[in-house]
Amino acid sequence: NGERATPLDFARLVVSVPPGHKAGEISWASTAPGDPKTDFVVREAGYLEGEKAFVAELNTQLAARPKGKRNVFLFVHGYNTMFAEGVYRFAQVVHDSRAPAVPVLFTWASRGQVSQYIYDNNSATAARDDLERTLRLVFASQAEKVTILAHSMGNWVTVEALRQIRISGGLPQVDKLAALFLAAPDIDIDVFKSQMRRFGRPSKPFFI
Repeated sequence: NGERATPLDFARLVVSVPPGHKAGEISWASTAPGDPKTDFVVREAGYLEGEKAFVAELNTQLAARPKGKRNVFLFVHGYNTMFAEGVYRFAQVVHDSRAPAVPVLFTWASRGQVSQYIYDNNSATAARDDLERTLRLVFASQAEKVTILAHSMGNWVTVEALRQIRISGGLPQVDKLAALFLAAPDIDIDVFKSQMRRFGRPSKPFFI
């Protein structure tokens, strides 16, 4: 519902994509729970009990892939994107790109309303510490490579979290970073320059 929550929660979801799916589109159900023949449908969902359970589930998914392909694809959604839309959009991106990596979605409390830009911006800012913690857990997992895709206002929270990581001493496993994509970045150019001055020259280029 867009309300902010204090704790960082983890969950596992299984989403089915209808056989007639068109690339780039989401087939929304007209009524719950939806028809898997025509709609995107959540087939399974449940909380994971804390950080250890999250990393254990992540490592289980990674171990199911052959060596050399044990990668993570982390997505941070943007402005005007509520939880369900973030889930289905990421499912669509993963499906259409045929990404073999384990998908990890980081969501933050967007109101999902065009008129709530300031609320969303404050929510993204408030989520910096949780994204930093999530990044540390993902990089400390058995992942061989980590690709990060941030969209719109998700770029703000992503770059801020990376800046915080750098200030606090960095990531011991930072060499796992395969690529960072900043799609339609919603960051003031001068703010971004100041963030990057603090972050320093990245070992690998950022794609904007």
